[in-house]
Amino acid sequence: WAMPVAGAFIGAISGSAYAVATGLGIGPSVSAALAVAAGSVATGARPEWGLAVTTEGVSGKVATEGSLGATGATALILAIALRVAAIAALENTALVMASVMAVVALGGAATACVLYIMPTPGVDQPPSHNVLAAVVFAVAITFLILPFGGFAAIIIVIIVGAGFTVAHRRWVGETTPAALGAVQMVCELAALLAIAASV
Repeated sequence: WAMPVAGAFIGAISGSAYAVATGLGIGPSVSAALAVAAGSVATGARPEWGLAVTTEGVSGKVATEGSLGATGATALILAIALRVAAIAALENTALVMASVMAVVALGGAATACVLYIMPTPGVDQPPSHNVLAAVVFAVAITFLILPFGGFAAIIIVIIVGAGFTVAHRRWVGETTPAALGAVQMVCELAALLAIAASV
């Protein structure tokens, strides 16, 4: 249940970076890039790493320690670029803050659901009541701070999270810690794009 709460806190860090940057007169695109960078630093770039490694796995390659192939690097660059573009498109500082908090919280809930449905070796499976609490917290946070774009974000996260899980199980097999990071990253990005498209 703590994953969405931690996600909202990390989102607040990103949103604060955007607010500070725009307050200093920096344009929306660079401010958005700084927001994404702040979020990556706050998470240790684990979702980004997970997306890159998982994409390599889906392509039939394995990313070795300290090495990343063209497929993973391309996926990572595209994901970061799309996140920056989506945040920049929001423009309004309050909307950016609410949006990044909501999408990271939803991504955390999606990750908890995947971890429960597809147990990961070396990672404890969360109890069902904790997963349910995570979903409730994420939905509550989303509707509380993002009442208008929240519904679209939630629906997109459900669709993308489920689709990603099915595809990963079919093409890769067992769930890995990297896949959990990828779920977080992909769901965040999808929700952010949905919010940007709805404003």
